[in-house]
Amino acid sequence: SQDTYELEIRSLADHLAEASAEASVTDLAGWSGELRSGARANLLMGVASNRVDVKIAAARAERTLERVAEPLSALFLEPSAWPRSLLDLAWRSVVVNSAHDSFCACSAAAVVDAVLHGYGEATDIGAGLTERALRTIGERAGARGALIVNPSAHTRPGSVELDLPGEGDSPDLQVLEQRPAQLALHTIRATEAPTIVERELDIRTDLVAVELTGPTADGPAVVTLEGGDRLLEAPPARARAVVEQLERLASDAPGAEVRVDLHRPAQRRALAATGPVPGFAWRAWRAGVDGPTVTAREADTGATLEGDGLTVRVSGEDGTWTIDGVAGLGRLVDGGDAGDTYNHSPPRRDLVVDSPDEVAVQVVEAGPLRAAVEVLSRYRWPERIERGGRTGSVEHRVTTRLELRAGEPFVRVTTTFDNRSRDHRLRAWFPLPRPTPPSVAAGAGGTVPRGLPAAGAPPAAGLPTFPSRRF
Repeated sequence: SQDTYELEIRSLADHLAEASAEASVTDLAGWSGELRSGARANLLMGVASNRVDVKIAAARAERTLERVAEPLSALFLEPSAWPRSLLDLAWRSVVVNSAHDSFCACSAAAVVDAVLHGYGEATDIGAGLTERALRTIGERAGARGALIVNPSAHTRPGSVELDLPGEGDSPDLQVLEQRPAQLALHTIRATEAPTIVERELDIRTDLVAVELTGPTADGPAVVTLEGGDRLLEAPPARARAVVEQLERLASDAPGAEVRVDLHRPAQRRALAATGPVPGFAWRAWRAGVDGPTVTAREADTGATLEGDGLTVRVSGEDGTWTIDGVAGLGRLVDGGDAGDTYNHSPPRRDLVVDSPDEVAVQVVEAGPLRAAVEVLSRYRWPERIERGGRTGSVEHRVTTRLELRAGEPFVRVTTTFDNRSRDHRLRAWFPLPRPTPPSVAAGAGGTVPRGLPAAGAPPAAGLPTFPSRRF
């Protein structure tokens, strides 16, 4: 006999309304976990690491809005000042970019340019709203000097970069750069003085005194600003007053010469310890805060970073590093990829490069608040794929910066290089301290456990590199 089937297209609700309720749940096939298999549907498993610049721009825009601009605006702006229209505009740019080929960055270059523009606009709006909220905090605090604002929900210590007057080191500061006291002398025509002085006045630094002297109809005119006030704090008006005085001098005696003395004090750009700052709150910075320290020092075989219970040993042989006895961290492995911008497709004849030709390790910041080591590596990676195999050779210089900051129990790693090869996949390897059967990744709604293998089918190879939100 031949079976006869009747096929009907209808909604899930209509189907369930007519389904039998007598069958036991145990009689039905069950599945626990994600409905995720590249063998049954094309999952585009390679897009998570495609066009990394787009992924970075997306993360920056989302973090700026979600974790800084919105919380600070909600906490510190008056209800009447809630920036609804600006937030709507910024989030709309993020949502529009969430279209499949947009966020995945697997479309034409012109589309990717538009996506980056959208993320840039959202980030700029978020940064502007953050600055508005910070100004409000400063006005309410009524305190002079720097205010440290913590946008996290938990108490945290840390360090910040500050512009401070004076010279030299101190136990609670790590000086990054400093400028000695300066005295700029000018004797210029009165008609040129307003433009030149407006250009010379540096609103980012303290001015001890500005003296303007020139002959007028009533004799010499002098304008003096005394004190160490930052021009950002009161003085756009005072700085403008200087220029206006010069404009009057130019009007009264256009042929006269004017002497302008700009006195600038010594200035330091320094890292300063904050001490613990409560979550979603602020505190005034004060000098002399004691706290944890970090150090970096060169060794015969590389360099060592230490602080907050962590010891990082950087190898001068292959550029990898070791933490708590786990070695080989950060190894760069380059292989071929003949696929499109959606999926990884290894070439028939692959050539894998997993070690540099040359490595140099140097300490760039020794501490005590921030310690950093740079690893300068030179590789030769194949240039492209032709006739199913990798061919050519292109030199690449890779810079990896490892950084420890006081109060942070983790290592910051940044790797940069100018990509001059085509048709390849570059990965960073981080061996685990022990074998593990699953991977666990943070998703939008919680953590997701997965097995280590990944199902795939031609042309999409199974990639056990799963998407994540934070870890």
